[in-house]
Amino acid sequence: MDQHALPEIRLRPLAADQAIASLDTLNSQSASEAHHDKQELRTSAPIVVVAASENLQHRCLPAQDTSSTAYRVLVAAILSGSILLGLPLAYGVFQDHYSKHFPTSSIAQWIGVLSSGLAFLFAPAIAYCLFCKSLGGLVVTQGLLYGVGTALVDIPLLSLLNTWFLKRRGVAYGLLFAGADLMGIAYTFLLAHLLPAYGFKITMAVLVAITFCFGGLPILFLKVRQHDFNIPSSRKCSTSSADDSSSIISQLQSTKTAQHPNKRYYQRPIYYIFTIANVLQALAFYLPFIYLPSFTTGLGHSVDWSAFVLSAANLAQVFGEVGFGQLSDQFHVKYLVLLSTTVASISAFVLWGLFAAKSIAALLVFAFMFGCFGSGFLALWARMGTLFGERDAQMVFSTLCTGRGIGSIVSGPISSVLLSHSGRIISKVDFGAGKYAGVVLFVGACMASSAFVGVLGVLALSWEARGNHLKKKLNSEAGSTLSSEK
Repeated sequence: MDQHALPEIRLRPLAADQAIASLDTLNSQSASEAHHDKQELRTSAPIVVVAASENLQHRCLPAQDTSSTAYRVLVAAILSGSILLGLPLAYGVFQDHYSKHFPTSSIAQWIGVLSSGLAFLFAPAIAYCLFCKSLGGLVVTQGLLYGVGTALVDIPLLSLLNTWFLKRRGVAYGLLFAGADLMGIAYTFLLAHLLPAYGFKITMAVLVAITFCFGGLPILFLKVRQHDFNIPSSRKCSTSSADDSSSIISQLQSTKTAQHPNKRYYQRPIYYIFTIANVLQALAFYLPFIYLPSFTTGLGHSVDWSAFVLSAANLAQVFGEVGFGQLSDQFHVKYLVLLSTTVASISAFVLWGLFAAKSIAALLVFAFMFGCFGSGFLALWARMGTLFGERDAQMVFSTLCTGRGIGSIVSGPISSVLLSHSGRIISKVDFGAGKYAGVVLFVGACMASSAFVGVLGVLALSWEARGNHLKKKLNSEAGSTLSSEK
């Protein structure tokens, strides 16, 4: 017999008793639910505590959410991810540049949507842009290859963070996305200066150097918080039954995050509701960032003003993602989905459609409002995933990534068609500066549709909660009846 087996067996009864006693502190449980959980824990105590005893081997690993190692990994992830993800956020400067140098081409939009969208579907590829002489080549390199290359870094980064953050996962995601937004601001001013002053090739050479040096080096400091049961004995820490019980309680509370812990994500309607709302939001979100610079210069403002407007939108994303990430750790995600999409829709219809063409101040307010509330949706992914329990959280996140990638890519050709037909859509009202009326209407309508689907999500979760409560009540009454008969 293993020399460590005996202490583990001796710890089980005490750990189970402490875990059972601690269930009384869970205020969210009704008396019948608490009684049911205690009975379940007593009958399955050896199984539960075996897992807990095995997890004791991890106690020499840094803690989730609070350890310095967790935050060092977060900083490295922010540095690496922001360098790569920040560039597509500044594509509006490239869009304005390409529209002047390739005035007869209508495919420039593909570069922005591919570099943004493919990063969520699946970069050194940015180096290939140095050898491109046509927009078609840039679509393949700066758009397609850069998006795929970024995805190879971005999605593993998010999966890695899941191993380090649980209770503060919303904030961690918000900080990671906010780092990309800050780099988007820096890229915007850098590109606005480099492209007119030094030309395309020197600008791309500078971006290549930044990507390799500042985007690649932080990857060396990333590591996964391993769940390895084969840690050498010399690295194991002393154990106590109190630690056992806290581990069990933490697992119980984590399991109860999902309203239906026994149902997989694909068996719940809210999964499909979140997926549809996410795609609709993605169809609209990136278009203002692509067209704001050309929208601004089209009104007669300078290139500096266009860079400033785009930077305001990117800066607003920092507040939105960090703020919504923090809120998602404290409030239910269903209400935050509604808040994000509703305000983004109103700002597009009213501020961008009616007032932005008349006042630079209104345009700046729109950029900030849309950037803040629109980007907040992305930071909610963490809690959308944990709503289904840790077992399915990563799969839900992957689905949301795929949906966002599809939505952002499809929005490119749609916006191109809308730009060419805006005069037919609205001819009597000066909406969206005329030329951009179709794009403005599309952005506002998609956000409004996402908000409507969000309302369905609120209703679906309410129905689930009522059904779950009714089921537990019937089970409790059936148990009481059997007890009385005995």
